[in-house]
Amino acid sequence: MLYAGIDVHKRTLDIAVWDTVKEAVIAREERIAATRESLRLWADEWKGKVEAVAFEATTGWAWVADVLNATGHHPKMANPVLVKALRGKAKKAKTDKIDAQWLAFLLAKDMLPECWMAPEEIREMREVMRHRRWLVNLHTKHFEKLHAICVQAGYASERAHVNSRSARTWIMALPFPRGIKAVVESHFRLIDGVDQEIEQTESLIRQHWGSDPRVMALRKLSGIGIVIACELVAEIGESLRF
Repeated sequence: MLYAGIDVHKRTLDIAVWDTVKEAVIAREERIAATRESLRLWADEWKGKVEAVAFEATTGWAWVADVLNATGHHPKMANPVLVKALRGKAKKAKTDKIDAQWLAFLLAKDMLPECWMAPEEIREMREVMRHRRWLVNLHTKHFEKLHAICVQAGYASERAHVNSRSARTWIMALPFPRGIKAVVESHFRLIDGVDQEIEQTESLIRQHWGSDPRVMALRKLSGIGIVIACELVAEIGESLRF
C-alpha cells in the first residue's frame, strides 16, 4: 500500500510516497509548484494508487485539501507540533523532502497526529467573521489615535471618550494647528469608511447565516446576538469533534 506526504510551502510542494511493503520511499521525490494545476496533475497521476495523502496544518493547507478532495484522494491534516514531537529530541537532518517522507511514514504507520479540517462553508464563515473583527479593530485604532492627539494637545481631561457624535463635534471645534486639523479630519473620514464596511459586512452575515440552525440555537441564549453566534459557529466548527 502507498501513502503520500506533502510538505506545503508558499511557492513549492515537496511530495514523497511511502511503500508499506518495501518500507521505503518509492519512485521519485517530487518538488512541484504550489499551484492548483500542478497539484491536480500530480493527484491525477497517483489517483487510485495512494491510500491517503498527509500534510501539516500550515498556511495554504485549505486549497491543498480542496484539490485532493476534488481529485478523489483522501487528505489527512496533521498537527505540526505533534509531528515535530514524534521525531524526538535527537538532532536529525531536516529538509523539505525529509519532512514529506516523515509525513508519509507516519501516515503509513497509522501514527499521524490528525487534526480537524474545517470544511469550505466554515472556512468562508471564518474569513467573513475575522474580516469584521479586523474592521472593528481598525475602527478602534483610529479613535485611539484621535484620543492621543487630544491628549498631546492638552484636551483629554475634557472628553476622555471620543467615540460618539457629540465628541466628534467637540474635537472638530478644537483650535488645532492646520496640519493637525487635517490629520483629525482624515481620521474621521477613515472612520466613516470603516463604519460603512462594517455595516455591509454585518448585512452579509445576516443574509448568509441569519437562518442557520446553529446560529438560531445560540441566539436563544441570553446576551448572544447574531455576530457572537456566528463567531462561535465559525471558530468552533463541529462541536462533536471535541
